[in-house]
Amino acid sequence: MELKNYLPAEYIKNNVIHLPNCINKIKIDVGLSISAPVSWEWLENDPGVVVFGFEPNLKNIEEIKGNILNNSQDTLGLFQHNNFSKYLKKRFFIIPHALSQENSDKEFYNVLNKINQSKLGYEFESGSSSLLKPISMEYVKSKVKVFNLFTFLSKFDWKKVNSITQIKIDAQGEDFKIIYGLKNFIKKVEVISYEINAPGYQGYNNYKLQNIKLFFYMVTNGFYPLKKTASEMTYKNIRYIKSKDNYYTSGH
Repeated sequence: MELKNYLPAEYIKNNVIHLPNCINKIKIDVGLSISAPVSWEWLENDPGVVVFGFEPNLKNIEEIKGNILNNSQDTLGLFQHNNFSKYLKKRFFIIPHALSQENSDKEFYNVLNKINQSKLGYEFESGSSSLLKPISMEYVKSKVKVFNLFTFLSKFDWKKVNSITQIKIDAQGEDFKIIYGLKNFIKKVEVISYEINAPGYQGYNNYKLQNIKLFFYMVTNGFYPLKKTASEMTYKNIRYIKSKDNYYTSGH
């Protein structure tokens, strides 16, 4: 993972991330979709946070950067389009790779927006893109570099970084593997939020069993359930139980 491709030179020394003194929190947003709403909330509400976002769908990245005119992906205007220009390459860094449990090269399924005219809404949209092949959604394939979070977090200067404040994961069925891919670095993360169910993809099944297995994995590694919604589960690391940070989640 060549950091110089995504971070300014002043953030890198010997391919290791060195954060400026004004930064006191690190958050990671996996699966930005069209508008990166979680990253936006983090950045807007905390001037001391830096956000690293992972998004393999290149059109979504261009949308977030404001390079697609007239919100051409979001033809119904259903997504909030935030102006990230004041944060990009300063406190918001987008990395165009997918995440999973191991490092590899894989096919990625870029889901295309499909409008349901009768309901004036999306039947499915590009935020549903995944490493897993969709069963019924329309898509185009691309090749992507896949890393695990252990590889990325190994790039930090841990003499100066105390923890990762929060990791939010919305990866359409790959969420479990991404968490396992933290390996020993999971103990350095204060809060982890992930999508508990993502039907509609080949090879994604037994999600209830996967959630149970993950529960025991999290508890074994010192986490306890902090919040559960219909779509998202959040765990907090008992090592940081006194931390009072505002952990923004997107589940309903």
